[in-house]
Amino acid sequence: MRAFVVSLAIALLATTIAAGQAHPYPKPQVDSAVGGIAPDFTLKDQDGKDFTLSSQRGYWVLLFFYRGYWCPYCMTEMSDFADHSGDLAKLGVRLVPISVDDQEHAHEVWEKAAAKKFTILSDPNTAVIKKYGLLHQAGHASTDIALRTTILIGPDGRERWRRVSHAVPDIPSWRDTLSMIQQSQK
Repeated sequence: MRAFVVSLAIALLATTIAAGQAHPYPKPQVDSAVGGIAPDFTLKDQDGKDFTLSSQRGYWVLLFFYRGYWCPYCMTEMSDFADHSGDLAKLGVRLVPISVDDQEHAHEVWEKAAAKKFTILSDPNTAVIKKYGLLHQAGHASTDIALRTTILIGPDGRERWRRVSHAVPDIPSWRDTLSMIQQSQK
């Protein structure tokens, strides 16, 4: 009987997880801004220092809007980026993750998932997330968060492409993202 109860609990948990992964996120408020100048912003990094996007002109920038420190899929992707940060560096790409996490959690993400390899930005009031049209209202515990999105910005400050994940199974691998960057740089 105990084995049956455990099996039933595992089956229910697996069904719940699968249903949550297939549930689509809301649509972004801005589908694309490809070709346009990326909106400038200034946010605090994991150490409370100002980071301004326009200071990155002349470099390729990959904005990575993630849901938060509590999201296992986002942290896995962040760890993949950290593990392969050398590949991004070879392409001259600076990764800039952004979420609604407060500074304490941004610092935790920087230490653990990002392995101190790139700056983590905190947008607790969702000002930049809204500016980019990537708000997921009440997306976690009735709190507004970012839609999981990567945006490549060229050295000229123009948006080259935008990849919004519409559900968990739709999250690209780091290899897919790397390939998209390489295609853009040709």
